[in-house]
Amino acid sequence: PTTFRKRADRIIVRCGDYHLKNETDNQNVQIKKVKKFKNHESYGYLSAHYDIAILYFENDFKATKYVRPICLQSPTKLERQEPAIVVGWGKDENGEAGNELKETTLQILDSDTCENRVGKVKWITDGFGDDLFCAVDPKGWTVEVGGSGSGKGDSGGPIFSLKTSPSLRYELKGLVNAGTRTIPDIYTRTGFPKIHKWIVDNVECSDGQHCV
Repeated sequence: PTTFRKRADRIIVRCGDYHLKNETDNQNVQIKKVKKFKNHESYGYLSAHYDIAILYFENDFKATKYVRPICLQSPTKLERQEPAIVVGWGKDENGEAGNELKETTLQILDSDTCENRVGKVKWITDGFGDDLFCAVDPKGWTVEVGGSGSGKGDSGGPIFSLKTSPSLRYELKGLVNAGTRTIPDIYTRTGFPKIHKWIVDNVECSDGQHCV
């Protein structure tokens, strides 16, 4: 996680913004200081596995039209070939960071395809199918052939899907983890049972009680 080896008092979180350099939407922005954070116990520096952290704020965000929590996907089997949405302000194919929040729809791939496309990399030791999955733009495998996806600076951001049953809601499927211009995007799977349980056990409400 980007929190690795950082001090909590040096981290702030900005929510509700859309255009980073345009002040016309600043009335929707909420900024909170972090009082502490917790990295997953199985995470190791220079590894992609269990790359997730939980931030604890000095005070709560207020739910508004622009700032809302997202539902956590239940720990079920990952649905392959399912479309998912990723958003962020990361750098584009020209290396330029975005001012407006960007969005693209990707397709989740099966584990074997992920391993074949990504190949052997030193920061993935346990393969795909458990705490990691990958996804690509259906129009093209990589940025090199015209596809879109998460970019540098999007790490830790969400990948999610829109569910219509039993109710209309967005569900978090994972977090942007790693990737390059020539391989599918790699994500930490928040629905992996061990990670899901860790989130539920460690997320706290303002009264200190578990609330997921």
